[in-house]
Formats: sequence, C-alpha cells, structure tokens
Amino acid sequence: MKSAIKQIVEICGDSPAFAGIDFDEWANLGGYCPACIESFRNYLKQKYSAEALRALGVDAVESAAPPPVAEQDDKNRVLSMEHNEFIAHTFENLLAEMRDYLHTLKGDALLAYSNTCGGFGIPLPFTSSLARTPNCVDIFMMDPYWSGVIEEAFISDLVRSNSKVPYWLVMDGFQHMNLKRYAVDLSISLAHADGVSPFAFPYVCKYPPKGNLRGYWTAGRWEITQRLFNKIKATEQYLVRTESPSETGLLYSERTAALDNPKKQDSILLPYTMNQMGLYCALSQEHIQVDPVFADTLSAKQLRKYKVLIASDARALTEEEAALLKAWVEEGGTLVTTAQTSSLDRWGRKLNDYALADLFGVKYKGSVKSPDKIRMKIVRSGSSGLEPGREVICEGTMGYDQVIPSGGEIVAQWEDNNPAIVVNQSGKGRSIFISAVRPGLCYEFAPTGNCHLGSLVQNVEKDFFPGVKELFAGIVGEACRDSGIEPAFVIRNCPANVEVVMRVQPDKNRYILHFLNYTEEGPVSGALAQINVPLNGASKVFYPEDQKNIDYIKQGGKIFFPVRDFDAHEMIVIDPCSGREP
Repeated sequence: MKSAIKQIVEICGDSPAFAGIDFDEWANLGGYCPACIESFRNYLKQKYSAEALRALGVDAVESAAPPPVAEQDDKNRVLSMEHNEFIAHTFENLLAEMRDYLHTLKGDALLAYSNTCGGFGIPLPFTSSLARTPNCVDIFMMDPYWSGVIEEAFISDLVRSNSKVPYWLVMDGFQHMNLKRYAVDLSISLAHADGVSPFAFPYVCKYPPKGNLRGYWTAGRWEITQRLFNKIKATEQYLVRTESPSETGLLYSERTAALDNPKKQDSILLPYTMNQMGLYCALSQEHIQVDPVFADTLSAKQLRKYKVLIASDARALTEEEAALLKAWVEEGGTLVTTAQTSSLDRWGRKLNDYALADLFGVKYKGSVKSPDKIRMKIVRSGSSGLEPGREVICEGTMGYDQVIPSGGEIVAQWEDNNPAIVVNQSGKGRSIFISAVRPGLCYEFAPTGNCHLGSLVQNVEKDFFPGVKELFAGIVGEACRDSGIEPAFVIRNCPANVEVVMRVQPDKNRYILHFLNYTEEGPVSGALAQINVPLNGASKVFYPEDQKNIDYIKQGGKIFFPVRDFDAHEMIVIDPCSGREP
C-alpha cells in the first residue's frame, strides 16, 4: 500500500492538478485468515485480563476464534462483537497510517476515503465505522448507491454529527431512475454535505460516449449537472461551515446495528438501520428537523444541545452510554424510546430486564406479535401531543413488548389493554417509553415478507400507517413546548415529501433554509415559511442563487414570507443587515 502511494506521489506530486489520493470503497477486511485471527487474539489480550476474559466466557484466548458470520448467535455474541471492534480498530489504524505516510511525502496532499452503503444501507459495523473512520482521513465521502432519496440526507447528517473533517456526498451518475431524481441527488449535497464528488462522471457527459457505458448514459444529465454546479458556485459562501439548529436528536447505535446479520434475517435486511431512517423520514414529512447522532461517540457536551432525544430499538447500549442518557434526562431532557431499547448488554446478550427499566418506569414481561395490524389508543393526552381516543396503527408482525408499569403513567394502551406508551418523570426530565417494535418501519413496505433494502429505500414517498408520524411529531412538539422552546422554523402548505432543513452560520448569525422536493411532481407551489430564530435588528431575506429579495412580515420577533415555486431544490438566506425594518 505504501509503495503504491509513493509511486503515485513520484509520478503526480509536482502537478498543480494533484490534490491527493482517494481510497474508494476499501473496507472489505475479512479478519478470518490465520494472521488476522492471531492478531485478534493479541487484541483481546491487550484489552482484557485473563480473569475478565474468563468472565466473558473466553476460557482459552490462545484458541479463541471469531465465529463465522452465519453463526453469530447469542452463544458466540462476545467473540462476534469483539471481532467487529477488532476489525474496525485495525482498519482505522491502517487509514490513519496511510494518511500520515502521504503527508510525509507531500505535506499538502490529502487522503480521501469513499465509503459505500451498497445494497445493505450502511456498511456492517464495525467493518468501517461511520462514527470513527472519517476522523482517520482528510476528506470523508459517502457513496450510498441510492437515487435522490431522503435516506441520503439521513446518512449525511449522521456522518457529519461526529466528523471533524469535510464530508462529501458522492453523486452516482448512472444509478438514477429519471432526470428529476438525478437533480434531487445533486441537490441533497447542498443541504446535507460539505461538498459533492462526481463519481462516474462519464455517465453525465454532454454527448453519448462510445458504447454508451452499459446503457447508463441519458441525455439531459449534463445540463442538470451544469446548472447545479453553477448554483453551488453562486451560493458557496452560504454552504460552508454550517451547523444544524435542531434541538431534537435521533440516536444511532453502531453496536446495535452490528447485531443485524443480513445472512440470517428472514424478513428485512438491517432492520435497525431502516427503522432509524424511517423515523427520520416520518419527522421530515411533518417538517420537523432532527439530528441523527451516534450513541457510540456520545458525550455529555453533545447531549446538552438537545431537549429531545429519540432512541428507538437501541438494544445494545454500553453501561457508559446508558449512564449518559440517564444523567441527561435527570438534568431536564426528554428521552423517547421504543421496545427493546437497552434489552441487551454491550455484546448483544439478552438481559432479564431493560438496563434502563428504572428510567422507563416499566419492567419487561414478554413480547406480543400478530399477523394483523395492531392498534394503540391514546387514553391520556399527557406528553403524546395527541388527544385521548386517537389511534395509532402499527405492524403486528413486529409486535410490541409486554411491560408492567413500575412507576410510570400509562398514556396509551393496545387493544388487549397492555401498556403502549408509559411516561415516567426522572429528576427534571422524563422518559417516554413506546412499547411498539420498530415503529419507523410502519409504512407501506413494512417487513411482512422477504423485502430487500433497495426496494424500501427507493420507495421515496413512504405512506406511514395512520397516526405513526403524528405520534412522534406530537411527542417532539409537546416536549419542546414544555421546555419553553420553539422550532427554528414552521412550514405550511408544503407537501409532506418536501424536506425542509435549516443550517446556521453562527459567526455571521446567518440562517439558510433548504427545500428538497423528493417527489416526482413539480413545481412545488404556495409554501409559507415562519422563522422563529432570534434576529437582532433588521434582516435581509433573499434567494442567494439570483440575489432576489423576499418581502416578509415581522411580528412578535418572528418573520413570515412566501416561498416561490421550485422544482428539485430551493434555498433561502436570512441574513442580518443594518437599516430599517421593511
């Protein structure tokens, strides 16, 4: 590897066009060869004492070996999870070593790494940890192999939540179903990334290449690319060094995702990851911005940003992660959890009760499943944001956890009168426990059969079961109101499958509003925006692409304005300025 890097630098290093090297989709470390197994045993010896290993069921580390992928069951869970961490640790060290070596040869050269989602949503943790790998290179890129869908926004926000280096979204020039989806795919990078990388650029060239590149070339992509790249050039100062102002987080546990073994699943590939993406989409359809964040790198400082945190199906939390969540709730946070959360130990072994049972105010009793849809009914209005009598439909094949309240208040029940939502006060905050299993998958392609991930992701306009997205939107809204905060923006008269995202440049007190239209229809017409962020003095509201001003009304510290018609993407800047109010 080092010899190849050295050769590239010797050949290209003096060229002004040479910026660095990109490692593309380089994460297939098997970890099962004899040398790898020996290194794994040494890894275990350095990490644990012999006594600690025996307590974990590893009596003879000299003969310990990771179980085959198809046999990663509870019996082998410790060695399986430790092997995942070993692979991630090895890969991260290797990337960092290659980065540092390149810097010694050419100080200003950059090492980029392009990861892939492929057909499985997110690389199997911890083969290439999205929480830690980005910080081992100079530029991190993600190639989802998807086509202008909101899951690209989810994965981009997730990576950026812990990345200390620029993040680029890879544009797939040949994967797209039509020109509209291609335009959306390019536009996602404006709202959710630090840059865009044009992979397979010949597929979008102006004229058909020789052989038509496997038939993927389509007329019109060049013109879309040219238009979007010009837009990026014109608006670049509003795209860089931005942050999310959202005070709602969506917890993602790579440790839990590692338990989803695609070779053994009999329904849906990687259900944990798809559940998180579903919840992200459900809240987006309600025009609520939420930040995906890693449980695996969570800190008290990061948690302090959020008033609400959704931890759905986070089964395998570590003791440290559980303690962080409990302390955050006691300091005033609202933790929303669903069935199975904290039901396993850090290696994925089943516990007798939830590790956070005291926080939830319930005790685990069992599980219930049904071949039919199941219904929960709101019986008290507290904390759910929904009125009593309102029903929420969930997927019966996934079912729900049967729980016994141990201090919490029941606010919703299933048809058999088992608790569906339990609210429990803890210190200054509260826990809202929803006993449904993976409610983020309760849409038209719910896993009732042998569904492939690709069909779920490409199903852009997800039709959630009645009450599901309204339940989560109601909980978030109620929690924010109880905390005395308002959402950064409120959008009206806008289709559900148009995502609205706000970015802020704190040093300039500048806010940027993005609209992404994931539907096949267009243009979007008649949307209305209400901005609730603190604005000192007068503000200028305008479209940065053509510098056209927007007339707005200011009332009670808020500003209101209409949004002009748009197709794939629109962008609005709210910028402080001197002068009188309009």
